[in-house]
Amino acid sequence: EYLCFGKPIPEGASIVGFEPHASQHRVHHLIVMQCAEPVSRTKYWRCGDMGRVCGGPDSNMRTIFAWGKDAPGITFPKGVAMPVNEDAPYAVLQLHYTDIDTVPAEGDHSGVSILLSYSQPRFLASILLFAESGIFPIPPGKRAYNQDLACRFEGHHTLHPFAFRTHAHSHALQISAFVHRGHSRWNLIGTQSPQRPQAFYPV
Repeated sequence: EYLCFGKPIPEGASIVGFEPHASQHRVHHLIVMQCAEPVSRTKYWRCGDMGRVCGGPDSNMRTIFAWGKDAPGITFPKGVAMPVNEDAPYAVLQLHYTDIDTVPAEGDHSGVSILLSYSQPRFLASILLFAESGIFPIPPGKRAYNQDLACRFEGHHTLHPFAFRTHAHSHALQISAFVHRGHSRWNLIGTQSPQRPQAFYPV
């Protein structure tokens, strides 16, 4: 069962961290997104797919935090903050219950605290998300199988990775990310098993 909840982010604030409040025996994952507006203004709504999270232009939807497997939260380094863009002033939490029957009759308090600052940051934080959008077959009889993804960064800013997170289901054992600068120049950003707590690990 997927449930969503939306709330405006205070004007003039920037985000400096996230503190999850959940347990994996009840919650499969939490995802926080920035939206132009939530798809609903009700207290919460069922959002069985990503198309039922944000209303307004899809291009304004941005993933800003994700959690799974009892991972801890993250506090950004000093002087680093995630801006709240004027075209996406809402935070929407998508909560995926592993089993809705585990929610007690009196309700559930799973969620995420968003840590805010009103100081001008020196550096701006963001997430670069790499994902396999299709379903790829794993050949039978293989003891190991790799699936590679790549994209070209065409921005003009200097990037400084400071955390790395993985997410996959039961078949994945290791996920790694590299910066490839051509020829044989490969620089490791991070490597981690998605079967461990799916935290943002420092790099």
